[in-house]
Amino acid sequence: MKVGSSYPAGWLAGVGPEAKRCEELGYDFAGTGEMAHDPMILAAAAVMATERIEIGTLAIAFGRAPMVLAMGAWDLQQASGGRFSLSLGSQVKGHIQRRFGMPWSAPAPRMRDYIRTLHAIWDSFDSGEKPDYVGETYQFTLMNPLFHPGPSGFPRPKVMLAAVGEGMTRVAGEVADGVLPHGFTTDRYMRSSRSSTPFASPSRSMAPPAATTMSGACTAGRTSAWSSTPCPSRASGRR
Repeated sequence: MKVGSSYPAGWLAGVGPEAKRCEELGYDFAGTGEMAHDPMILAAAAVMATERIEIGTLAIAFGRAPMVLAMGAWDLQQASGGRFSLSLGSQVKGHIQRRFGMPWSAPAPRMRDYIRTLHAIWDSFDSGEKPDYVGETYQFTLMNPLFHPGPSGFPRPKVMLAAVGEGMTRVAGEVADGVLPHGFTTDRYMRSSRSSTPFASPSRSMAPPAATTMSGACTAGRTSAWSSTPCPSRASGRR
């Protein structure tokens, strides 16, 4: 079992020291969600301030094109030496349309297509092969040397998927590396409502509650636990 905590989703200058504090306290991983600041930029600060601890972040997928998150995650995976994982959430219709200004469609099929597009992009980055992915919502069929970053030297980032209902959990079981249930999810709900999903298989992983509170995470069959509060700072002296 691995144990992690969270670094604050606040102003950029404070992220590095807090992530480093998590590492110094012996946590195995640290992450944050998408609130009032760009989670990928926050993750970059955490990556550059640490050496051992795994760094993760939760980003709203439908507010960004797959290429945008794919490029950012590829850079973070390379900079971290393979310590980065990307968690995705769909958000809800009102936020996607009225806050992000993006179209809304059935979230579970769209997320399946989104993650497959990420994988296609990363496979192209790694192999140099011409892209030919065409999905229901997204496509990736164009790449030239000017925009090609090349191999990172590490495996592609793990993709975790935030899920509340069975539909999104099923998508996580099909195309993601793990599932992040919402913070209010109980063990009883997990077992009763999701026993028919692909995560019932031993080859897949199901996590304790997570999402923006970062109270749980899991990858590749490895159970992990997040603290619901950030690592104590030196200034506070709290333990």
